[in-house]
Amino acid sequence: MRVKNIIVGAGPAGIQMADLLGDEDYIILEKANVPCSFFNYFPRHRKFISINKGRNLRYDWNSFLGGHLSFREYSEEMYPHVDDYLRYVNDFIKLRDIKIQYNCEVKSIEKKEDLFYINGDEYIAERVFFGIGLVHKEPDIDNIHPSIKVFTYANMPLDKDVYRDKDIIIWGTGNAAFETCKWLEPFTNKIKIIGTEKKAWQTHYPGHLRSVNFTSIDSYYLKAQLEIGWRPIAECGFFVDRLRRGEFRSFKPEIMIFCHGFKFKSDVVKDLVDVDKFPILTPHFESTKCKNLFFIGCNSQQHDYKKGTSAFIHGFRYNCQYLARHLKNELKFKTIKSRDSLVHNILYDLNTSSALFHRFDYFCILVGFTGTTYEYISEIPISAAQSYVNPEWKEVITIKLGYGTVSLKPTFRQFVSTYPIDGPINVFIHPIIQNSKGEIMHIPEQQFNEFIYDIAHVKTLNLFLDYVEGLKTYEMIEEKMKSVEDIGQPKTKFLEPPPIEP
Repeated sequence: MRVKNIIVGAGPAGIQMADLLGDEDYIILEKANVPCSFFNYFPRHRKFISINKGRNLRYDWNSFLGGHLSFREYSEEMYPHVDDYLRYVNDFIKLRDIKIQYNCEVKSIEKKEDLFYINGDEYIAERVFFGIGLVHKEPDIDNIHPSIKVFTYANMPLDKDVYRDKDIIIWGTGNAAFETCKWLEPFTNKIKIIGTEKKAWQTHYPGHLRSVNFTSIDSYYLKAQLEIGWRPIAECGFFVDRLRRGEFRSFKPEIMIFCHGFKFKSDVVKDLVDVDKFPILTPHFESTKCKNLFFIGCNSQQHDYKKGTSAFIHGFRYNCQYLARHLKNELKFKTIKSRDSLVHNILYDLNTSSALFHRFDYFCILVGFTGTTYEYISEIPISAAQSYVNPEWKEVITIKLGYGTVSLKPTFRQFVSTYPIDGPINVFIHPIIQNSKGEIMHIPEQQFNEFIYDIAHVKTLNLFLDYVEGLKTYEMIEEKMKSVEDIGQPKTKFLEPPPIEP
């Protein structure tokens, strides 16, 4: 069968990519007999950690892009049940007539000249989008003392009697570990969790430990038969040695559960891509080694591994969207004639774009200064920005949403500062502008992510644009910011699309 686009895997990324390809010739090849088969088994305790709040995509982490069907119609739980998501997926596939070939395992992919050959010559395609999900990491620790029964997150039985009144050790301190602990606590005796302390509210990486799983931390402080051993992985070796030798002190575990996360499965494409934990990709999510082989879903996270959102639906859906626009040549610059219109365009995107919001620190607005007009494009990867730059432009800036680097101590900061002078020390998500010299301006954060205040946001943005255009020195704009004694009034017009210029 000859087809222009082959999508491997009918997970959320494969379905999203198919819908974004639209009228293009494609088919999804899926090993299982259902879509999103990963979610038939994971997460083991059946609750997402992705939030589900209203129909605004900034706070809806689960819906497919395009506005065709909202997940909000299927659940109003803040952290929804996986079965509700699977109902949503099946209805979306029917609504959008997504073409999927089930029970079709991709065993080999070869590239001959400009074509891909799948399973010999069963399928022939011009482009391949590889969206097979991750596989569970098996622990590399063996010879645990025979008195300890060993399970993994993937194979642990969900029969409560297996664990009832037992002493449990959980290896790992991510969401899988604490999700498991939360499930076990009511009917076990003692639990000990061991691993590195990485909380999402500190690192801003949504895969690190999330507060939805913090109830076990509460039990730790209440001395409710729970111990948490926060230790760097390098310092955990002696625990393993003790478990192998059966040297127990006050805590003698009867069951050990490894929660080590997931990894990329590379065997089918190992000759077509270089891998460093994940496929090494161009800024357009294409293999650096093989033209027209693209990686979608969790496989697209090389650029922001353990930092951004490419490992999650609310992140990789925008990677798919950018890739579709790039391949269809839909990414076009808009020419803006006036400074007022430029400011309106920037603030409108910063306030409304879910792509800039969810792909914080990795997607941006790019503005080129011609001297008389501005060339404007939005929602592109920062790593791809240089490929869009016109060398004849007099200056270039990028604008992104990003987090500060200040450590949060104590547990949370008591206030949000909207004063321009405090921009560089803002902790939470806020606009960050950078010019071609690498100079950076932080526009202040706002507790509801509404960057519309006429002094804190509009004036601060204009000051930096004055500097970029040579109208003020950096010292002058710094002095202006220091003298600000008020954040100004909200200008809600920046929540509405900018008027069309004459």
